[in-house]
Amino acid sequence: MRNSPYFFVVLLLFLASCAPSPKATSTSNPTKAQETLPTSTITPKPPVDLSTFPVISLDNVDKLVMVEEYYGNESEISVVFNPDGKSLASFGADGTIRLWDLTTGYEFTRFEHPPEVAGVAFNPDGTMIASGGSDKTVRLWEIKTGTEMAVFEGHTQGIGWQSVAWSPDGTLVAAGSRSGVLHIWEVETGLEPAVLRLRGHQDDVHGISFSPDGTLLASASGDDTIRIWDVETGNEKIILLGHTADVGDVAFSPDGALLVSISGNITGKDNTIRVWDVNSGKQITQAESHGDSQYGDVSFSPDGSLLVSSGGWQNDGMVRIYDTSTGELEKVLESSANGVLGVSFSPDGNLIASSSLDGIIQFWGIAE
Repeated sequence: MRNSPYFFVVLLLFLASCAPSPKATSTSNPTKAQETLPTSTITPKPPVDLSTFPVISLDNVDKLVMVEEYYGNESEISVVFNPDGKSLASFGADGTIRLWDLTTGYEFTRFEHPPEVAGVAFNPDGTMIASGGSDKTVRLWEIKTGTEMAVFEGHTQGIGWQSVAWSPDGTLVAAGSRSGVLHIWEVETGLEPAVLRLRGHQDDVHGISFSPDGTLLASASGDDTIRIWDVETGNEKIILLGHTADVGDVAFSPDGALLVSISGNITGKDNTIRVWDVNSGKQITQAESHGDSQYGDVSFSPDGSLLVSSGGWQNDGMVRIYDTSTGELEKVLESSANGVLGVSFSPDGNLIASSSLDGIIQFWGIAE
């Protein structure tokens, strides 16, 4: 009985009953069916023309709001405005520099300086960029063609945070390094006269700035000092003392009479902003800065009446604005971004840009 044909017939019938039924052939037209799907009613947000906002001043600073956001990636952590006011550069730990059109909001040029970009500066007419990297070099780029024009070498360690600057006349590029040494190169020749290798800092250089007339160079350092150098001779002119923690950045006022500095560390020690008289070296005002700040950024408004600051790597996520003459806090901008590092006034003073650890670039303006 086990081997009878009947047994196998029954088994085959059982298996056939378990098999899936073949699907009917569709006679519908897929293309036509897709045409009947509902269309989206969501339209892309139009770009904001960032040239249309009024100038920020003491009279209207309380009306500042966020007016636009750009999205890079998490490695783009600082920003610099082009002097022509039409574009902005973002850069950071991914080794790229991206240029954004402030009218359309689109990225239009990208430069590669791996493995990490620590500082960027535009030349005075906005046609070139200097980038300093952790590869110990400074590179010059032509924006229109995307061409690398020169590579300046000589540093023994990587370029320090926010430590690249272009002289106001466009003839020199300076960069400070993590070794504490500053170098100044002639742009046209690429030469580095030995007299312009500046030594004195005992720790990383974190930020540098040329005076508006180009005769002085200020540098901030992890050794808690600010040094002002004579550009022609390379001699140290004055040391500004008073900070008791890392000085993260410095900037000259538009008239060159004042210098602002920001300091702090993650323990909350000396989280201050200080304004100095350049000629005498005396401190004029002092303001409490961001909590637990480190490597914060600071910038004057074009008319010198306002200061804007960020907290750096460890901070409260805010952008703060101060009255230069009194040091009083005028406005706190509550950023939704994570860890605001870079901050800067636009050349015409109608915008403040801030950048963060999560790659978000935010623009603040007067919305009337």
